Amino acid sequence: MIAYEKLVDWWSAHNFGRHVYIGHGIYRAYEKNANWKDPNQLPNQIKIVRKTPGIHGSVYFSSNSFNRNPNGWNDSLRNNYYRILAKVPDMPWLPKKPQ
Repeated sequence: MIAYEKLVDWWSAHNFGRHVYIGHGIYRAYEKNANWKDPNQLPNQIKIVRKTPGIHGSVYFSSNSFNRNPNGWNDSLRNNYYRILAKVPDMPWLPKKPQ
């Protein structure tokens, strides 16, 4: 997981004053990759993302990958990591009204 931490740190250091949302490839749970067969892979990534300053959250690709509840993550995410609804963050660089 050290390589992942270094990558997240790099993304944080190169945010150029904008929010950074880390993409988690849930679809990888269906590949022949031992790392993604580990049910702790996604929770460990979330913990690293949440402790890293300059990282503002996570996104998941693809939502269809959740249909089969890989590694039981649907329940884990709902019950442990996303119990509370997130507030939309302030993004002062965006126009107040969509154009």
